[in-house]
Amino acid sequence: MKFNLKEHLAKLRETLKPMTTAEKLEHLWTYYKFALLIVVIVVVIVSFVVTGIINSRKEYLISGALINVSIEIEGLNYIDADYQDVLQGEDGKKEVQLNNFIFEDPAKTADFEMTSNAIYRLLAMVEGKMLDYIIADQVGLKVFLSNELFQDLRNILPEEELVRWQDYIINIKYGDDGDEIPVAINLKDTVYGKKYFRTEEDYYIAFVANTTRPEACLEFWNYLMALETAE
Repeated sequence: MKFNLKEHLAKLRETLKPMTTAEKLEHLWTYYKFALLIVVIVVVIVSFVVTGIINSRKEYLISGALINVSIEIEGLNYIDADYQDVLQGEDGKKEVQLNNFIFEDPAKTADFEMTSNAIYRLLAMVEGKMLDYIIADQVGLKVFLSNELFQDLRNILPEEELVRWQDYIINIKYGDDGDEIPVAINLKDTVYGKKYFRTEEDYYIAFVANTTRPEACLEFWNYLMALETAE
């Protein structure tokens, strides 16, 4: 006898109709568990494939990370959704990506596993060239200064900007000759910092050494600094 799916589903509906929800679930699991498992597996696989296709079509306009930064929601929006609008990201294909990481000083934390996992995640983003800048507190900056991951600001910002913010710049020594290189700028006393940071802590911006979007980094800096003249 030839199997007729339409008739089989009609009979199944009639069988399930008088049952309670619990009875329906039990009946389906008893007689159709393998079919249900196959459906679930197929759905999961399709979901992964679709997500992969969507992500492969995305263009990140700029990607940043906040490390231990306490910031107002308006400040988050300013460098995320608002900035995406400025850059005219559309249809989910162009995105401004902002990631948030929380961790303590690895030398002092009692939850070393949580902190190390956060650090590894961020390092993986750097290794995959998926990160352009970070804004971090002193702890976050210290951890990544030790990894020599930051761009020489002279490769990103024009000389006049470096002179303008020279009192707020963090310099570190690279190499055997001990040359000092500017790698981060304290944002606390900028208009953005005064307006959106929730605490009086020092928060620094630095650009990732292997960024593939140095022009986008400069544009982002100019976007932040536009508040200086807008106020």
